Amino acid sequence: MNNMISSNDDFRYERKFHPTHIDTKEMNLLILLHSYGFVKVHPDRTVNNIYLDTQDFAAYFENIEGLSPRIKHRIRWYGDAFTKTIRPTLEVKRKFGLVGDKIRVPMGSFYFGKDITQEGVSNLLADTRDESGLCLLSKGLNCTLFNQYERSYYASIDGLYRITVDRNLSYSPFRKMRADFSFVKSDPNIIVELKYATGYERGADEITREFALRIEKISKYVQGIKVFSEHFVLK
Repeated sequence: MNNMISSNDDFRYERKFHPTHIDTKEMNLLILLHSYGFVKVHPDRTVNNIYLDTQDFAAYFENIEGLSPRIKHRIRWYGDAFTKTIRPTLEVKRKFGLVGDKIRVPMGSFYFGKDITQEGVSNLLADTRDESGLCLLSKGLNCTLFNQYERSYYASIDGLYRITVDRNLSYSPFRKMRADFSFVKSDPNIIVELKYATGYERGADEITREFALRIEKISKYVQGIKVFSEHFVLK
């Protein structure tokens, strides 16, 4: 598979937290004071996603029902959403029970703009050289949601555990085959994710206990579709 790139953290666990009682500053402080010695490992950046799904929202309902295995398609890039984007990536996220992995396919650059359409995304996927067939598969899906947030990155001193903190989340639906930015919904709370490879559950338990946060089943895609449910035909 010529340009298909598997994630460095193949078959990892993800524990997610959606605290409503603490803000970004407090969460960052908790992480930096943690006994596992977390440090920042990457500058903060803006994450942009276009989610793809079938006409009957199969990926949405598979997540709601907790089906396994399941798969999610999205196009991701970083930085300002409304400028020329350099090499966005198609990401296919697969879930097998409690573990999952991610396959990435680099794409050509494109201008997102405020009038991004289903046709433009389909053309971008069609123009990508991809022997894996994932772009062809994704081309048959519909653009359903645009999502954006700011992300901070941390890793434990031993490098076995990673934490991301997402804030300033916003969502816009695709309506009439184009992104509709006249509808924007925001989530004032943060989403925290603890990520680690299989075999390191004991340390993850210790990290979670020290944070004293409740693990939650949360998906940004599901959240976004739910807040715009009146714009979609969900059966």
